[in-house]
Amino acid sequence: MKQRLAKLYYLSALLCAALTLNACDDASLVANTPNSTLDPLGVAHIEIVPKDLSIKGIGNSSLMSVTVHLHNGQVLENLTHSFTNEVTGVTHIIEWESNNAFIADVSPNGTVTAVSGGQTFVRAHLQKQYASSTVRVAAENTTDPIIDPFDIPLHAVALTLNPQTMTLNTIGQKVRLLASIHYSDDLLEDVVTRYYKHPSGKISGQLTWQSSDPNIARVSGYGIVTAMGPGQAVITAFDAWDEGFPDGAITVTVSADPGNDPDPGPDPDPEIQEEALPLGADAYVDSVVSHSIGLDGGFGLPEFPHIILGGPQGEGCCTQSLHVLSLGVGGEIVLEFNDYIIFDGVGADFIVFENAFQAGMGPDNIFAEPATVSVSEDGIQFFTFPCNTQDYPYPGCAGTQPTLANVASNNIDPRDPNVAGGNSFDLAAVGLTTARFIKIVDSGLDLGPDGDGNHGFDLDAVSIVHGTSP
Repeated sequence: MKQRLAKLYYLSALLCAALTLNACDDASLVANTPNSTLDPLGVAHIEIVPKDLSIKGIGNSSLMSVTVHLHNGQVLENLTHSFTNEVTGVTHIIEWESNNAFIADVSPNGTVTAVSGGQTFVRAHLQKQYASSTVRVAAENTTDPIIDPFDIPLHAVALTLNPQTMTLNTIGQKVRLLASIHYSDDLLEDVVTRYYKHPSGKISGQLTWQSSDPNIARVSGYGIVTAMGPGQAVITAFDAWDEGFPDGAITVTVSADPGNDPDPGPDPDPEIQEEALPLGADAYVDSVVSHSIGLDGGFGLPEFPHIILGGPQGEGCCTQSLHVLSLGVGGEIVLEFNDYIIFDGVGADFIVFENAFQAGMGPDNIFAEPATVSVSEDGIQFFTFPCNTQDYPYPGCAGTQPTLANVASNNIDPRDPNVAGGNSFDLAAVGLTTARFIKIVDSGLDLGPDGDGNHGFDLDAVSIVHGTSP
């Protein structure tokens, strides 16, 4: 979100132009613009040393440190607790966190202690910069301490899939799997398809579903298994963000033979042709599969998901729209098309709309909050478009061009990449013929001004340029 920035920057730029004062410089405008000067002693990025840590023996410890890279190129090493900006005099605390304290715990000064055998990772956070390091614990030890079970952090100990066996007899047949999570306090959480959360709120996350062979049995992001061809495939559920989280798996047998099936249904891999979408066709996002709001995001949540469904409502080149959902720093969202899906036609195939705007005098001075875009046919395997988040104007990323089309107030065609604005993408760039799902992930650059809930990529809408029936 950029409303404060837009007004301040634009008014200041107009004043400078009107008075033709060469003395108007960037310092008179608003910081955090593409051309603004960064605090030379501010933190550019951080690293954890060592990047990979192995500890042998329960109860043994090892010290980690943070290497800080400043915007002026200076490198500060061996920091464990804090960093002080020499210009502002402000001390920023390094925050340490273990992703699974049942395996390895970490103290406020970066001391990692082995708790039990396994693998996890430790994160460090300093001034909106994050870094992580893998920690492996080998349980061999001659002096294993006696651990009070009440001192062991709450954790998940098992994940079970239901039903535990599955045979599908018809191509296209669908069955929903459910996951049961058993926690260390003996609580059992049933009927989990996507998100899990312990009643205490201390443990929560999102399951990922995966098939060993999608040509035999495909599984959606919510555990729905579809028979695709004869054979056996293993369906697994796990938390991709928590290496210490247990996983569960079952073997699915598809016994149907499409050649002998009296009603095999349509060919699961027919030749797909582009359709000329009718005038007024619903060529926009139909549903939200998942979303994760990042740091300082959430603007638009009261109207979510409707605020991002349907056509864009841009405000032109030089004003930001408020018809958006702010993903927050590092936030992401997965979207699905149902009425029509994207087809690889000639040129751009779909457009992602954000509320980027012209921040100064000239069309090349765009205030952008970039994001990477990925597409998928099945919602499982995603293909990511190249996106350079390091160099302005962030080529290949979404969120770098103003949205000109507005289905509520003008006649600009939101499906015409030549006039609609936004950022266009061609499926040919990632080698797909069709795509039903789109994943948008904020770059994590946190370029927006201070404010509640207005950071990160601001999603307005996505439109299909070339489409076909699913």
